[in-house]
Amino acid sequence: MANTFTLIETKTLSTSTTSVTFSAIPATYTDLRLRISARTDYGATRTGGRLTVNADSSAIYDSGYIIQYDTNIEAASGGNVNGTYLDIEYLNGTGAMANSFCVTDIYIGSYLDTTNRQMSMMSGAVSNVASDTGLFLYNMNYRGASPITSLTLLANTGNWVANSTFYLYGIKNS
Repeated sequence: MANTFTLIETKTLSTSTTSVTFSAIPATYTDLRLRISARTDYGATRTGGRLTVNADSSAIYDSGYIIQYDTNIEAASGGNVNGTYLDIEYLNGTGAMANSFCVTDIYIGSYLDTTNRQMSMMSGAVSNVASDTGLFLYNMNYRGASPITSLTLLANTGNWVANSTFYLYGIKNS
């Protein structure tokens, strides 16, 4: 069980930007946690983002997901095998409620391993339209051969907007 969360780095955007990178992640923890409060300037209510590890765009990312959306308790599911990045879904675009930022939480287990790194993600977006509100749950896997030393987040379309915040925590397990 995790007993120590240490803030490694915070990035708060003062202007719009296409990507956010955490580089030189120290090898002093067992797991990582990435917390995001972000919005994009894409002209839709909902949009997505991308997470790449160690600047690696090889087809070594796998994911599976479940979505709960709008006011229905119905789910859609799917996934991606051998993708070139991991999806970050349900981010707010300019069509969402004014000044609303989605909340995304990504847990990266055993980031120093040199085989499969399991990750989980939960993300939610809110809207002024019930059909564009949703919750996204993801199980992800990165199959790179090196420990994780950097994480890059890109908006699928457009930019991350000012006041978006990104927090990276290191976790030490007892």
